[in-house]
Amino acid sequence: MINIYKEIVRKYIKKVSIEDFKMFAKDNSISYTPKEIEIVYQFIMNNYEELLNHNEDCLMYLKENISPTLYEKLYILYQKYYSLYLT
Repeated sequence: MINIYKEIVRKYIKKVSIEDFKMFAKDNSISYTPKEIEIVYQFIMNNYEELLNHNEDCLMYLKENISPTLYEKLYILYQKYYSLYLT
């Protein structure tokens, strides 16, 4: 089942827009600056394979480039969704 979820992400990631990220953030009560949302969007679009493979080392880039509060919220969501669908 894990591979099915990974394939779904791989297939649809290129269709995800920054507006989708903004809606997701709003739905999860996440605040961000315009620069931060761009950083997060570009990061995920460029590193989704590493995230799917649970390579948390790549997250250091985000930790260094967005606010600690935003990073913590995103990290908690990443852990939540990874444990629900990819373990």
